[in-house]
Amino acid sequence: MIVNVKEQWYSNEFNETWGTSGGQGCQEPMSDKESYTNHVRIIENTPARVVVQWRYPLIDVLHVKANFNEETGWSDWADWYYTIYPDGVAFKKMHLWTHGKRNHEWQESMVILGPDQHPEQVLETDPALMLTGLDGKTDTYSWVKGPPGNVNYRNKKIHIVNYRAEYNPFTIADILAGNVYGGEVTDYAVFPSWNHWPVAQMPSDGRYSIYPDRTAHSSLTHIYLPVFREDRGEQPFYEKIMIEGMSNKSPADLLPLSKSWFNPPVAVDNKGCSLPLYDKTQGAYIMTANSNKISFNLLAGPDSPVVNPCFVIKNWNKRNARITINGEIISPDKNLKQGSTFDTDGKEMKIIWIKTSKEGLTKIEIR
Repeated sequence: MIVNVKEQWYSNEFNETWGTSGGQGCQEPMSDKESYTNHVRIIENTPARVVVQWRYPLIDVLHVKANFNEETGWSDWADWYYTIYPDGVAFKKMHLWTHGKRNHEWQESMVILGPDQHPEQVLETDPALMLTGLDGKTDTYSWVKGPPGNVNYRNKKIHIVNYRAEYNPFTIADILAGNVYGGEVTDYAVFPSWNHWPVAQMPSDGRYSIYPDRTAHSSLTHIYLPVFREDRGEQPFYEKIMIEGMSNKSPADLLPLSKSWFNPPVAVDNKGCSLPLYDKTQGAYIMTANSNKISFNLLAGPDSPVVNPCFVIKNWNKRNARITINGEIISPDKNLKQGSTFDTDGKEMKIIWIKTSKEGLTKIEIR
């Protein structure tokens, strides 16, 4: 989940399926009422970024696992990775292991509510949702009379839920289509609302809120995403990706970040390292050093800007690095965060994050 300074929480949900292997209702981590099987760990932690892994099976409230195979003991399990940078932007890789029917849910826009929080105290109703394309065109939608029926996702890449606060949750993704959660609205609010979260301990699935007395959520939309990577062999999985965070920026102000991810600047003229390649799952350029001085150019432009880039340098044996951009030294303050960790071969790896925005040819030097 993501939270702003007003203690207003948001989640883009989790993997979910329904009624497989004799299970009843929703099979998802939210049904793990006692938290028997959910597991979270920090797998990277430096000033430049934190990487969190969330691993969970898809189960119902009676602990029946989705697509369970009695011969192997395997079932549907998700490995989700959040790469979180100092500006609060999280690049999310959602990896789902399954040999069952690929009908899983990957996203649901959920306002998470604590005790004494009513949905309409957290959410603006007009507009409640903003959708923006890379062309900068923004469509807004009102929930004043309940969920709207005319939401258009065509060519939209930025999804913003409008909170009664300075900071709103945003999602950046290659949105193929979507819908509005238009059913199950009660007299309690113009947004549908349920309180069957694990904190209630009850083995419940789909319990409507009638009073703001416990943890609950209201849902606005679903968005549908393309498969980023998959395997249908002996270890079948499929994977999807997105960016998420809280921001006080307008939809137009989020366009550069979106463009830098959809069309990342290509690296050329590399010296002292392998050619830096952009990894969309972690929002970083990956390279291997063969010298203690490396350099390369990023071919940035209006449609492929450099925005707060991260550089992951494998085989780096220096604790500290000096970075220049177009000949200007970047001071080690809030505009530069770096740290060291180790790759899976046990070799030191440098992580560098720089707060900067560039649209022209950008020369990076690291030593």
